[in-house]
Amino acid sequence: MSEFIQSLPKAELHLHIEGTLEPEMMFELARRNGVTLPYPSVEALRSAYNFVSLQEFLGLYYRGTDVLRERRDFYDRLWCKVAFSRLNPTIGY
Repeated sequence: MSEFIQSLPKAELHLHIEGTLEPEMMFELARRNGVTLPYPSVEALRSAYNFVSLQEFLGLYYRGTDVLRERRDFYDRLWCKVAFSRLNPTIGY
């Protein structure tokens, strides 16, 4: 049954691009845009993704909004999503 469900086509109908940033991309955008993140490393930021409350989630979400500054930032993020969808053909954007 699990294999069947995984093989079904899926569509992501709505997302907030700020909430889709992986730690590596958040660090890259922060570096490119001169934004200081309160995390010493990608690994520390990744561990922050294990939030336990809405407030912790929102804090992380708003860090994502801080690093997205230029039109190019949004384009680069969307391009990564398209590339990912090519790796997993059951997900449509």
